Amino acid sequence: MLAQVTRLRYWKSEHDEQTCEDALGEHVPEGLFVVADGVGTTLFSNVWAWLLVDHFLNVPLLSNDPFEVEWWLRLIQERYQQELPSLEGMPWNALQKAQSQGSYSTLATVRITRVDADSALVTLLVFGDSCILIKKADTNGVLSFPLEKALDFDQAPISLPSKLSSFNRYFHRCTIKHVELAPGDNVILATDAVARWIVSAGNGRYADSQSAFLEVAAQTPDSWSAFITGCRARNEMIDDDSTALVVALQPDALNTGMQLGSTSEHSTDVREKRKHTFTEALQAQNKELVAISFGDGIDLGLEGVSFPSDQLQQARAVADALRDMLQVLRREVNSLNPVETLGPAWQRYAPLLQDEPCAAKLRQTLTRLGVPLAPSLTDAPTTSDAASSLIEARQQEDTGRQQDAGTIDMREMLRRRREQLDLERRLMQALRSEDDKAIILAYDNIRQSPYMQDFTFSLRREQRVLLAQQRETERRRLRRALKSKNAEQIANAYESVSRNASLLSGDERKQVLLASRFIEAYRSENDEVLLATSEKIRSAAYHEAIVFTLQEKERLARARRRAMMRTRTIPTTTGTSAISEVWFRKMCSVKRAYLLYWASRQVTPEQLERMTLDDLADDPLIQKGIEEANRNAASPTLLLNNLLPELFRAFKNDSDVAYDGLLKKNRLTDDEVKTILLIFLRRQLFEEYLLWQQAIQLQDWLKAHDSERTAFRQNLVTACPWIPTLNWWKGQYDA
Repeated sequence: MLAQVTRLRYWKSEHDEQTCEDALGEHVPEGLFVVADGVGTTLFSNVWAWLLVDHFLNVPLLSNDPFEVEWWLRLIQERYQQELPSLEGMPWNALQKAQSQGSYSTLATVRITRVDADSALVTLLVFGDSCILIKKADTNGVLSFPLEKALDFDQAPISLPSKLSSFNRYFHRCTIKHVELAPGDNVILATDAVARWIVSAGNGRYADSQSAFLEVAAQTPDSWSAFITGCRARNEMIDDDSTALVVALQPDALNTGMQLGSTSEHSTDVREKRKHTFTEALQAQNKELVAISFGDGIDLGLEGVSFPSDQLQQARAVADALRDMLQVLRREVNSLNPVETLGPAWQRYAPLLQDEPCAAKLRQTLTRLGVPLAPSLTDAPTTSDAASSLIEARQQEDTGRQQDAGTIDMREMLRRRREQLDLERRLMQALRSEDDKAIILAYDNIRQSPYMQDFTFSLRREQRVLLAQQRETERRRLRRALKSKNAEQIANAYESVSRNASLLSGDERKQVLLASRFIEAYRSENDEVLLATSEKIRSAAYHEAIVFTLQEKERLARARRRAMMRTRTIPTTTGTSAISEVWFRKMCSVKRAYLLYWASRQVTPEQLERMTLDDLADDPLIQKGIEEANRNAASPTLLLNNLLPELFRAFKNDSDVAYDGLLKKNRLTDDEVKTILLIFLRRQLFEEYLLWQQAIQLQDWLKAHDSERTAFRQNLVTACPWIPTLNWWKGQYDA
């Protein structure tokens, strides 16, 4: 059987080919196909998506066993840290986000496990909302896996994290399906925007999803961008990175495409390295790593390794206990009284973890926090007995339901059933109430009960519990930051508030936002924003909630002194005005754009400063000259206010000016731009008047008024201490 592959990839409007967060790839001779969709709300998700694709093509994930998934993911998580771009020079809030959150991505994979000329056995394995869509040659309709309806895409997808601490082997679960394909069948692996478009029949454009599928399958790399742009223009598809890997299966007789191969096991090299890791874990008595490196056991079985099932079960129990305990620790470590929650949690897991090497760092952290590690005096079995009893209890719970009801005390069975129903009822009430604390409490009560194995949580319910735990952790961190009254600690919490505004009250959100802006200005040496933000904090009703440190107070004092120097009043020939360094810099930015607009001319920074300072210094004289010319009936009359609106419109719409970016970068307003343009327009119009009406150059006219001009320039330098700090300044004003 042959496979013909078409790679289709186009990015959302704010991205380009380099920043697109979708990735795709295939190894036809090994029968491997994959797409990934980096989550746009996280940093470097494009890097993570490509790494996942490359990793699957080299070491494919073969099953959905939770420990097998963790083994596979840990291999690439280590490589991600090495592949990350340098974080130096990043804004502080972006740096914090990259370090604390990491990257996330969905993943959809197709693996051919057996193939001959007539059929292929295929395993589909997916994390999140990227989908695999199949159109079989002998049937109508389209199989969409794992999402089948357009509304399914509204749910937040489960995405693979780049940070090990963010991975939960029982939450980050994949869905798996086995299908059989034949020549003539077509497969599309698509990220969510394209998959949703197909499933929704082109958002209703077509009669069925099959027509939408065939439309995508007919595209080429050259037509794909126009196709996606058209779908967006018709509001059929959201503006998102749009990727599809189209695989057309062909009979050998057609001789089109590549020979399709298969992958049913990992390479010998991968298995040998895994065996080495497993052996080292056994020697180190690291049960967590034993459970993870063993995975589903297939690789090690092929290498002749056998491992008793009871030891594997105990290793997995230790790994689960460590995972659960670390989850509680991360949630409670910043609470006001972490011992209150961590103590009982530790007592539950202590029989499994108190002597385990893999839990050594955990025990050190708990000791530092003041959590007593000694077992409760009322129940202090030996470690081995306690571990065995916990494992046996789980086994008994699994087998107890199969025993003859006549051997169980009916009253005891009814009591246990009532307790289970009560636990489930409390969780359902908490979920309906949308109360994070109640959800966490109800969930923890279930996990700490002897009935945990009797509960099966849906993906949506697991996801809601995890969200509650994350929000509660963030809420406690926010409260701790607010209680500190330290601007930097409060600002560090800004990312959490931006993700979920409901964590705080309205005033608290404003407080966090102000603290964030203050620290950003503090770090960027932006005096203007720093002083404005500190004034807002001082005048706010909650001003006592933020207390500046000694360093911050000293920085504010320096900013105030510089501001006073920059805004000193300047005596002029036409009255009194104020020229600050801030205003001068704004004029320079508009002058640079004006030169590009008017004369397509670029100048050096020194030339720009000199020209702008000339404009400022000469403008009072030029204003007097224009008034005199109009009194003497200049023809045509120099009516600047009539010309300014047209100049402003042309300047604003010129592509070289990049007007919106000019405003944003230099914190300009339309009125400020008009004021600055008026200075340039006065000089230009008066220069033309002198040349054509008086037959003299502007510089000659200025020399004729040299005494007045010199006096003004001397006043300008005296009133503006920032002028002598210009790099090219040589101790005098040399026009």
